[in-house]
Amino acid sequence: MLIKFEATDKFASQIKELTGSTVASKAFFNAAQQFVIMRSRVAQLEQQLAAQQTKSEKQIARLQAICDERQAVIKNASVAAKALLSKVGPAK
Repeated sequence: MLIKFEATDKFASQIKELTGSTVASKAFFNAAQQFVIMRSRVAQLEQQLAAQQTKSEKQIARLQAICDERQAVIKNASVAAKALLSKVGPAK
């Protein structure tokens, strides 16, 4: 398929430099191929990131639950110690 478009000399030079091509038409073709590959890779990485974020959120929730449980134990122990101290009286 023949595709024609206009590009400035500066832009064509940038594309040639980025792709390592010496001919502008090949440079634009290579850039398009690389874009397709990179877009696919970006989509894959976005999916991995989303999965990792979900996993991290679950871990944070689990750790928060553990902290809440331990704080409750500490609070109950403190209440029990105060109750015991009120029954026994201060040490002499």
